[in-house]
Amino acid sequence: MNDFEKLKNLLSEVKAIKTGLEKDIAKINELYETFEDMNFDCDEELEEIDERLEELQDDLDDGEGDEKEINSEIEALKKNRIMVEEAIEILEELQEEFETIAEINDELDIG
Repeated sequence: MNDFEKLKNLLSEVKAIKTGLEKDIAKINELYETFEDMNFDCDEELEEIDERLEELQDDLDDGEGDEKEINSEIEALKKNRIMVEEAIEILEELQEEFETIAEINDELDIG
């Protein structure tokens, strides 16, 4: 294969890689937006759960409402809180992955 053919092949490969990267970058940006939304939602949900738990505990302390129902709701909220905390752990792992992707992007050495 002569140099001209090598150049044509190189151009073809670079164009294919560029197209693939453009698609990958668009997908990563879409995933990152979803990640940000979910991260915000989890923080908000934790706050709501904690506020409701405080309200229920105050009701118990004040002897207001049905103790059995209040305790049932408290248990359900605690289970939800655990699930949200687990989701936050996954979101933290995702954050690390996005940071690694950004570092890889910074390592691209052209020019």
